[in-house]
Amino acid sequence: MLDHKTILDDYDAEAVARSPLRYADAVSSVAVRLLGYIEQFETAQVEVIDKFSRLSSKLNAAYVDNPRLSDGENLLLADRQQALAQQIALGLNSAKEQLLSIKSQAEDISARIDRINLMTNSLSELAALENERRPSFAFLVEDAVRIVNGLFKRIKFFVEHQKFVERIIARWLDWSEDYKAFKTVKREEFIKNCTKARVEQSTWEEWYGDWQSKRFAIEQRFFPLVEFALKGNLLSEDDSESAAEQVLSILETLKYDVDDLYILDRRNIPQKFCRLTEKFQRSLQPVLDGRARTEERLFLSKWAEPLLRTS
Repeated sequence: MLDHKTILDDYDAEAVARSPLRYADAVSSVAVRLLGYIEQFETAQVEVIDKFSRLSSKLNAAYVDNPRLSDGENLLLADRQQALAQQIALGLNSAKEQLLSIKSQAEDISARIDRINLMTNSLSELAALENERRPSFAFLVEDAVRIVNGLFKRIKFFVEHQKFVERIIARWLDWSEDYKAFKTVKREEFIKNCTKARVEQSTWEEWYGDWQSKRFAIEQRFFPLVEFALKGNLLSEDDSESAAEQVLSILETLKYDVDDLYILDRRNIPQKFCRLTEKFQRSLQPVLDGRARTEERLFLSKWAEPLLRTS
């Protein structure tokens, strides 16, 4: 990680503060220097960056609304895809663009001075420019270094957890396809079983609406868990299954148990669903108890609440 104080040591901050020209030159110089550090880092991590660019391309593809899904369901899947894409974006171009913007604004100061020097009232215009408010050089350097360090930290995270990220993206795709199957293949199987059992249409439609409500609530728990994990939580120190993935598996078990309840055995649904949520809570508890950090335990408790309240 870069230290902004080390960079500041190479400049006479007091002299820079007294002169807009020196300020512009110094700011431009720092921006170029930091861009160079990014290019060096980019070269060193080219394989990881290329891999995540390919992964991002899957998520950046335009979401196409499925006609079998409601507006709310399509919105959930589209938003989840977009949010996940943002979470795994390295931010390489964004960091470069921010530094280039700083450099461009510094160059604008020099260009303005050149234009002012051609004016008949150049002295008063130079005085006005000199007295304009602008961030201190020290603060600007600190902020620019923060941008670069944020990028380095993000890429370092993906270097250390690339297998986890790859598995999460695969599971995102599986979840999205499975929900579409819920609205098509599983729905057709459900109707077939109800018809065979001579269940009236008004009754099975009510059951399916209830099933859909529960399934949607489960779907809504996917991304908050993934987002929390991609911030460095609930992870393992190696490529083994993380706590986040364990929780996701527990959530998947609840999802499939709910499907089986409605497709295979629809008697006493409220009582049986209550047992399923109790099973979910029992399965989650060892993971929750095994986390040393209070933040992770509190997150899991609050994360699970909407499912435990669903009836």
